[in-house]
Amino acid sequence: TNILAYCPRLGWRAHGAAGSAAALVAGSAPTAALVAVLSATLVQIDRYRSVQVLLAAGTVVAVWLVFVAAWQLVRPYLVGHRRGLTVAIAAVAGALIALDVSPVRILLVCGVVGALWKIPAAAPSSSHA
Repeated sequence: TNILAYCPRLGWRAHGAAGSAAALVAGSAPTAALVAVLSATLVQIDRYRSVQVLLAAGTVVAVWLVFVAAWQLVRPYLVGHRRGLTVAIAAVAGALIALDVSPVRILLVCGVVGALWKIPAAAPSSSHA
């Protein structure tokens, strides 16, 4: 993602709009072609039981990695004065998921709750650096 963000900017600086377009295509076309080839291959081999088992195992691992990463991000917010905000956002998000609300609307509601929640300001630092 970062590469796709930087490529057009660097292309623009080097050769304007044409450089930007060329850099974007050069940065994205090889991986797009690889994804197309892998997808076409998967369509041909997904009928085999061993492939289905490997895909299921890969899905379990991917889901586990997402949960572990999410826990690492959320854990610092579960201590101190931030706990209420974190629990409130998680509760609202869980309720919206249970009500089958789209993820975009869930993120919007969570953002509004986070923006409106009043968090006490930290005490000013006494150091004079």
